[in-house]
Amino acid sequence: MATQTASPTISVPTLRRALQGDGLFGILSGLIVALGAAELSKWMGLESSGILVISGFGLIAYGFALFWYSSNRPLTRSFALTIIGINILWVIGSIFLLTVNPLPLTTEGRWFVLLAADMVACFAIWQFVGLRRMK
Repeated sequence: MATQTASPTISVPTLRRALQGDGLFGILSGLIVALGAAELSKWMGLESSGILVISGFGLIAYGFALFWYSSNRPLTRSFALTIIGINILWVIGSIFLLTVNPLPLTTEGRWFVLLAADMVACFAIWQFVGLRRMK
């Protein structure tokens, strides 16, 4: 009789694709934010583009790391939960920006933050679904 052992790795394509998509979204949005920081900061109502440049390059690095890891390494439950947690923190931070209003965002800037948070929330949900489908 064959015995089964529980594996700490996850072999579900849904989760892998969700993580890779999140990584690609991070790279793309980071490039847009970093390269268009000067124009984007005026459009959003920010006095300086520095925060957007730093955020953009941070998103690029995060996106590359997430895409590489999720493409080349066995996925674990703890890794997936960490990424889902990071995405949830991003959404919470966005809600903070929109409700407390520590930055003088224009209406367009507020919509930009809201749409980005919506995308991140969608990735978190997709990743959670992939995690629930694990073997």
